[in-house]
Amino acid sequence: MIWFITPFIIKQLGMEDFGLWSFVFAILGIFQLMDFGFYNATTKYVAQCEALEDPEKRNSIVSTIFFVYLGLAAVALIGISILSLGFTQWFSIPEASQSKARAILWLLAIRTLGIGLPLALFRGVLYGMRRIPLINAIAIVAQVFYATTVWVVLSRGGGVIALATASLAQFALENVLYFVFAFKVTEGLKISWKLKDFGFTKEIVSFSLMMFVATTASMLVMKADPIIIQWALSLTFVSIYAIPLRIAGLCSTLLKNFTNVLSPVITELHVTGHTEKLRSLVLKCVRVALCIGTLIVLTGSLFAHDFLLAWVGEEFVAGAPVLILLLVGMWFGIPQLVYAKTMGISGFHGLVTKVFLAAMVTNIILSIALVGPFGMFGVASATLISAVVMQALFSVATFRYLKISIYEYLDFCLGPLLIPSALHVSVTLLAKSLLPSTHVLMMAVVSLPGVLCYLGYYFSFYVSPRDKKFLYGYLGRARSAD
Repeated sequence: MIWFITPFIIKQLGMEDFGLWSFVFAILGIFQLMDFGFYNATTKYVAQCEALEDPEKRNSIVSTIFFVYLGLAAVALIGISILSLGFTQWFSIPEASQSKARAILWLLAIRTLGIGLPLALFRGVLYGMRRIPLINAIAIVAQVFYATTVWVVLSRGGGVIALATASLAQFALENVLYFVFAFKVTEGLKISWKLKDFGFTKEIVSFSLMMFVATTASMLVMKADPIIIQWALSLTFVSIYAIPLRIAGLCSTLLKNFTNVLSPVITELHVTGHTEKLRSLVLKCVRVALCIGTLIVLTGSLFAHDFLLAWVGEEFVAGAPVLILLLVGMWFGIPQLVYAKTMGISGFHGLVTKVFLAAMVTNIILSIALVGPFGMFGVASATLISAVVMQALFSVATFRYLKISIYEYLDFCLGPLLIPSALHVSVTLLAKSLLPSTHVLMMAVVSLPGVLCYLGYYFSFYVSPRDKKFLYGYLGRARSAD
């Protein structure tokens, strides 16, 4: 839905207000770090308790995390209260936008922190129970509600504050549905102050802090870039950068949803000691994720300029090189999505933390250093470089742990991409030379032959019936909701 509603939002709000909207979201993204990795810990321990058939421990851990979340939400809102006192002055918000900025800050703070922190627990429970289709269905319902609400309120003259209110309503609906269905589909799930056991805190924190650093690194890539651009440039450049960042973020979310299915499976294989099956799972899932990701990156890069022009207008075409860099950076991060989950769940918390810290520091330092001479392009380049660093470090660690050779990785995961990629690029460039790409629908038509050549060749020569059976068994085994 975001693909359809974003151009409408930009048109109704204008460049300045859309930049303000994106900037406030980036600021609140930093506060989201107060999750401290407990969401991922919820997924892991729910899956682990299910594998061990220990509902009492599950209820105790979930209750403990829930009350920790309530405390974190209270602290976060106190932090927002302090920030709001000097928010507009500290970040040089234009005087005409200051009242709107404060209102948006509070509406989105209630959305992201007041609702998002404590109720995120229940989405984690559903992931741990492998209720992926149910989670996706809830997300779709919420997105349809959001798009409809935004269309109505902005069409009737509502501004950026109305947009923030619609976002708050959509987020509340989505998380209430997670809450309701978590109890409905998880047999014997209970949350109570009496069930909490802070004795589990040490065990939980060991994993959650590792995930906190991982989340921090990912968040800073997505959220710190607009803050650095606002600091060095202006809200107009924030608007231009926000569109490529949003596109890359949506593509990354698609791939994360694919790899998120792995968390309970990896936990099960680790707990039961099936290391060889875990090794096979990692290789096969990296291969499939790279197949999907390469198709996205190639198509997005080939149509970056045309897509931005047709989707959001000429003012945003300057973001085309940024979009390409961010998509390539996302591609380098695809194997890392699998590797980080595998190493973290397998007990290598310290290693995962160090790798994410290295990537985070690299990204921040390079962004600040490059934004001056190269502007938005420099910030996007920093994101790409940090993704390459993170991918290299995770590859070395995972290959050692699972005894994967570089040759095996190149042959099994990267080799199959070469011919399909060449076919896709060649056919798409030919199609672009013959047919105009003047609007989004026409781009879909022009890209279709190349996409079909890519997928046809890949699945004809590199996906065996055994591979399909394996993937259906491990990744398509989500239990249907009763």
